Amino acid sequence: MDSIKISVWLAFVVYCLLASAAWIVTPFGEGASFFERQVILFAVAGVGAIAFSRKKLRTAGRRLPWVRMVVAGVSFWGVPACLIHGTGSGVPSITISATFALLPAVVVLVTTIDGTIWGQGDGWGYLVPALAAFGGILLLLPVGLPESVRGQLGSTLVFVAVILVAVSSVWMHRLMQGVAIAETMFIVCFANAAFLAICGLVARDFVGGWAGLRTVLSLSSCVDLIQVILVFLLLREMQPVRFAARYLVIPLLTVVEGYVVLRPEVTARMVVGAVLLVGGTVWVLFSKASDDEVILSLR
Repeated sequence: MDSIKISVWLAFVVYCLLASAAWIVTPFGEGASFFERQVILFAVAGVGAIAFSRKKLRTAGRRLPWVRMVVAGVSFWGVPACLIHGTGSGVPSITISATFALLPAVVVLVTTIDGTIWGQGDGWGYLVPALAAFGGILLLLPVGLPESVRGQLGSTLVFVAVILVAVSSVWMHRLMQGVAIAETMFIVCFANAAFLAICGLVARDFVGGWAGLRTVLSLSSCVDLIQVILVFLLLREMQPVRFAARYLVIPLLTVVEGYVVLRPEVTARMVVGAVLLVGGTVWVLFSKASDDEVILSLR
């Protein structure tokens, strides 16, 4: 915790709280399609980035790795979003959340294997805590294996999305060092807006009319916009493995919120799951070896 500013930790906590409370907030843009909502979200974020960095963008020129940021940004957001949207109702949201709880372990593998190739370090010590936390998720959430072919294919797509997010988050972290957050937002947000607009046109998933524009004024759209901004901050300031732990913290907070609201009976399975999840998450987030072992890779 000594190497990360308190403000960054506060941003991480706020992000996790907002994400975990998503089931409470009414989804924005009723009547608008998935692609319309996403395109508007990223377009608004990109416009906001222009407002805060017009002077910097004029002088940025060739010093910014535009192409790599576009590829990494779309791989981090647009492509995984399309993959998950493509599963339709074939994969329950609980299964998607549980699968993304593997993200810290996958990030450990990505950074460690790549670091071994380049001779930069060793982060294998994070794999066991990350997997233990994932086991805790499986005990806490009612996750089952898909039986239908559609469900199996959907689960495969979700796992591919996890791998893409893991690799691109490490890549984005490296690219963002020494670059203003607003500049990165400008590039990545408009790239994702354009990519998702093309996907929506190909899928014929645009409703049209004013339904999409009304989403800008909704509470949930403001929450989503805040989360996008926080993601950019945390991508740059936190080590990839630590930031990946958000997919462990968010389900934990959701379980706590559900317990407070629904008051379910506490079982031994829930206790063991909570111990594994909390223990693994705390290790990944606060281990002092994070800065030494979890290296910055993907050259």
